[in-house]
Amino acid sequence: RLGDVYFEANSELELEVRYLYHDFRIKTLEIMKKQYSLIITEPMRNKEGVTLFLSRAADCITPNGVLYVLHDSTIHDIVCEVAEKIGFKKFSELQNEISYEDGGIGGIIGFEVSAELQPIITGHYLGPLYEREVIMEPKPYRCQCGNIIEVGKNGEFSSLAELKEHGCPHCGAKETFVFESDIPRK
Repeated sequence: RLGDVYFEANSELELEVRYLYHDFRIKTLEIMKKQYSLIITEPMRNKEGVTLFLSRAADCITPNGVLYVLHDSTIHDIVCEVAEKIGFKKFSELQNEISYEDGGIGGIIGFEVSAELQPIITGHYLGPLYEREVIMEPKPYRCQCGNIIEVGKNGEFSSLAELKEHGCPHCGAKETFVFESDIPRK
């Protein structure tokens, strides 16, 4: 999907944006290493995803490059911790700038290269990556009718997409499901 957007932008607006489709689970290709001065990423919402995405960014970014990480508030601390371990230095942060479909709020953190970067994951990654592969306990989502539905590996539905496809077991709604966090909003 993003490849089509970049292709259209390049031809319609005469931009010089380079785009390469690459599955981050596969180790970084040599032609990608130290080639990009700006990287924008939105990693998976778990430590495994953050570690993989930031490791690949460290492989690809130039010494004077900038990394922006779009994040859900549930992984903010993980993003900062992993980025620091790899060698990125935070220089800016915008909180509550992103609203996620499931009701979560996130932000954008800007990092610069502070020293020689040390990616945590350098080879192929074969472990769990997606949220439903990593998180075992189901998460509660509230339907517009008030019904609470457990979504996750051991829940009523394995993913939010599956819940939306089948609809709420109580009222049949297929659209509005809000994550029921036990963390109070400020």
